[in-house]
Amino acid sequence: MTTSNSNAGKRVACARCAAPCIVAGTRNDEARIGSYANGAGVCANCFVCTFLKQLTAAKGPYGAGCFPNFTAQSLRLPHVQERFRALLTVGCADILFDSIDWDEVVANWDLCGDDGKAGLFA
Repeated sequence: MTTSNSNAGKRVACARCAAPCIVAGTRNDEARIGSYANGAGVCANCFVCTFLKQLTAAKGPYGAGCFPNFTAQSLRLPHVQERFRALLTVGCADILFDSIDWDEVVANWDLCGDDGKAGLFA
């Protein structure tokens, strides 16, 4: 099931890196990760950063810290990218895997703004 976004077509800046984004027309109500925002949010690349930073943090909200040797450079590896594709698929994400620029994700890894809004992106 999908819900219409009242701000569809509106131009917004990513709340993390300021990249220009356009609010999607609809969003998937069943998305468990990466659901489209209805206005302010983060771009697809910053969604990947914030989500994975929370997942890999030693004292993150998921209590994870299960990847002690993880570095942003790991995201350049094709098998790591394919695992993220699978995660998006099982999470019914709105985000399209092909919209992720992995070089940009790595370049912006250390930006501030990782405030827990990883579930929504513009």
